[in-house]
Amino acid sequence: MSTIIPTCPTGCSGLIPEVDFNSCDPKVFFGEIEKIYLAALDFTDFTDFTDPTEWATAIDNTSSATVDNVRELTVSADLPAAEADVVEISNRRKVHTPSTFTINVTIDDVSETNYELMLWTECNARVKVWFATKDHLYGGNAGVEADIMLRPVIERGVKSMQRLEGTITWESVHSPVRCDNPLT
Repeated sequence: MSTIIPTCPTGCSGLIPEVDFNSCDPKVFFGEIEKIYLAALDFTDFTDFTDPTEWATAIDNTSSATVDNVRELTVSADLPAAEADVVEISNRRKVHTPSTFTINVTIDDVSETNYELMLWTECNARVKVWFATKDHLYGGNAGVEADIMLRPVIERGVKSMQRLEGTITWESVHSPVRCDNPLT
């Protein structure tokens, strides 16, 4: 479980962290992002985001929004490798800029309520985000401060499904922390 951000070396050398490869029992995980959790920027951080009881108290999709409501979205989504630039500075040294992370989101349940959420994202929505696969929950106690933008997609063909598609983006030096998914 990686629930902390690493301490980066401050000089030109540093110790390389431990690794764990097992030929007979490799740790592999499958799937896509199945759930996205949204909260207001002034949401009171979780004390322990690995605790299912805290989540049960926070998740509320139907009541009037308060800053401590977390909305749970059922999605089909992916997180490609983050993008970062390498900038050359004096004496041919190189530094990496913070990475840009993008979650590509599809919502296929286009109820009126979900459509209204999509319209709300067109207001330059900035939220705290957590996201989950079957195996892991990402975002830590405070979530990730991110921008969300969804749009309707209607394709040709009477058998094609309407859906809401868009992105959730943020910049950070590190990938979000994760834990075993306490919500499955």
